[in-house]
Amino acid sequence: MNPIIQQFFNYVKKPHAFFDENLTLKEKWKTLGWILGLSFILVFCATPLIALVDSFIIPLKQDTFEEIISNMGVVPILFLVAVAAPILEELVFRLFLKYERNFIFRGIDLLCNNWLQQFWKKHFHFFFYLSTLLFGLVHIGNYDNSSMLFYIVAPILVLPQLIVGLTLGFLRMKLGFLWGVLMHGLYNFILVGASLLLFNNISFSEINNDDVTLKIEAIEMGLNQASTSNIYKTNQVVDSVIVTNYKVNELGKQLFPTDSSLLKNNKRINLRFINHSKETEAHLIIAEELKEYYAKE
Repeated sequence: MNPIIQQFFNYVKKPHAFFDENLTLKEKWKTLGWILGLSFILVFCATPLIALVDSFIIPLKQDTFEEIISNMGVVPILFLVAVAAPILEELVFRLFLKYERNFIFRGIDLLCNNWLQQFWKKHFHFFFYLSTLLFGLVHIGNYDNSSMLFYIVAPILVLPQLIVGLTLGFLRMKLGFLWGVLMHGLYNFILVGASLLLFNNISFSEINNDDVTLKIEAIEMGLNQASTSNIYKTNQVVDSVIVTNYKVNELGKQLFPTDSSLLKNNKRINLRFINHSKETEAHLIIAEELKEYYAKE
C-alpha cells in the first residue's frame, strides 16, 4: 500500500495533534494528490449505499441545494462550491483542530494555567472525530426529507461527507489549514465541474398524435436561464402550454390547483403542449405524464 494512504488509515485509527515532519513542497503536493484520489475512491464505494436507501427504504428529496444553485450561472456555481464553501467550512470545522488556532480554548486557558491544552492533547481524538461528525451531519440539509425514518438512516446518507471529513482532517493536521482548503476546493470543483459538463436535460415524455402534441424535459440545472410560462386558453379549453425552466408546482397551481402531488414538486421542466382536438380535458395528460415520471417524489 502507498505509504501516504497507509499513514492516513493509521491516523484515522488513532488521531493525534502533532506531526513531526518537514515536507518539501513537492511532497506536500504528492500527499494532497494521493489523499484527494483516495477520497474519490472511498466516496465512490459508499455511494451505492445511498442508492439502496433511496430505492428500498425512503425516497430521498435532494431539493435544498438544487434550489440554491438552480438559477445560478456556471461561474457563480463554481465559485460557491470551490471557493466560498471550502473556506467557510474549513474555518468552522477544522481550523480549531490545531490548538494554536483554537482561540476559544486558548482564551479560557489564560485563566486555567494551560490545563485545557493538556486536556486537548489527551483527548484530541474525540475532537477530531467530533469535527468530522458535525461536518457530515450538517450536510443532512442537502435533503428535503423530514420523517423519523429519514433521520434514522441519516448516517448512511452523509457517509460521503464523513469520509471527506476524515481525509480533510488528516490533511489539515499533516500539511496545514490552507492545504485543507485547497483540497476541499479541488474536490468540490472536480465533482461539480464534472456534473456541469456531463448533465443533460432528460426528455421523458413525447407524444404526437391527432389529439395532442406533448414534449416534457426534466431539467438538471437551470443555469441562470429565464423561467417562463405561457398558457393559452379558449373559454375553458387549454389550447397550448409552453414553459421553460419552470417549476412543476408552479405549473400545477395554474393548471391543476387541486392536485396535491404536483403542488409539492419543485423540480424544473421544459414543456410544450398543443391541443389539436380542442377537447376540454386534453391537458390532463400533462398531469398524468408528470406524476408518472416523478412518482417517487
